[in-house]
This record gives sequence, structure tokens and C-alpha cells, in this order.
Amino acid sequence: MTACGLNRIYFPVTSLGEGRRLGVWFQGCKKRCPDCMSPEMQPFTQDTVAMEDVLDRIPGDIAPDGMTVSGGEPFDQPAALRLLTAWFLDHHTDDILVYTGYTIEELRARSDRDTDWILSHIAALADGAYDRTRNTGVGLMGSANQRLHVFRRRDRYLDFTSRPRRMQCVDERGQLFLIGVAPLDRDAGAP
Repeated sequence: MTACGLNRIYFPVTSLGEGRRLGVWFQGCKKRCPDCMSPEMQPFTQDTVAMEDVLDRIPGDIAPDGMTVSGGEPFDQPAALRLLTAWFLDHHTDDILVYTGYTIEELRARSDRDTDWILSHIAALADGAYDRTRNTGVGLMGSANQRLHVFRRRDRYLDFTSRPRRMQCVDERGQLFLIGVAPLDRDAGAP
């Protein structure tokens, strides 16, 4: 049984990719980028969830245009990410976008079967550690050093690095959750 550190699942996500997407956020991150937009998702918790239970939490009546996975750091839990990716491919579409603080070179250097499988089955990977001083305020990546690797569904990612940013505000049981890429922070030294 594969366990997962899970922060949340939400549908529909409209601010992290094309269309109405399933959003999945992993809990836990070894990268710990300074000024992370989601520092509450960095700690690994002992409250892990069996992947079967994670998949059961996804509403059965949705028809997402794609899935966006973020966190935390999804690639710090490659076995769980692989199961999630395979499930989504079997039930929905191949438009899967994964955000990671690792570079694609770091991921490939792992020589890990789960990581290699994920990279060969997702549509796109937004990679690289967030750098607050290089936040340009545009596009669906946090800073200019991050890269978008499109493996399939190229038409859905044409304006990914230039589209205006939007934040989606969600009220979950009285708590506000923001979904999207951080807007330009003028105090960070960005233009």
C-alpha cells in the first residue's frame, strides 16, 4: 500500500492551466524554497493517507479538462504521484501538469522508475525553485528561472508563460485558500 502526504484536492481549478482542472496538492517538501507561496505545505506530516483513500476523495461526477499537481513537492513522493497520474490517465485525460521545485535534469538524474514513468506520461512540467527576486508578475510560473517542458498537448500551453495571472479564492469550511501563481511583489526587486 502506497501512502501519500496530502494537503488538499479541489475541483474546479481555473487559475493553474487551461480549462476546469482537478487540483491536487501534496503535503511535504524537502526543497523549502525561500518565500514559498505555500509554506504551510512544506512540513511532512505523520498523517499520511493511503492512495486508495486519496483516489476515493476525488468526486466521481466531475469531468475535468486536465489535472494540476503541486504542493508541497509532488516528486518527494514519486510512488504516490505515479499512482495518481495513472489513475487520472485511466479515468479522464492526458493533460496533466506537475509543478516541481526540482529541475528536469535533477529528476532525470534520480534514475527512479516512478519518476521516469511520470515524466513519460504527463503533458507538462513546470520546473525549478521559486526565486522571489525573479518574479515577473506574468505567466503561470512564479519566477523567470523556472521552465515549462511540454511533452504533449502543446496547444494548451502556448500562452502559459505570458498569460495574465489570476488568483482563485476558495472558502473551504470557513478558511480561505488561494489558488494560483503569486502576483508581482514590488518589494522583491522585480521590475
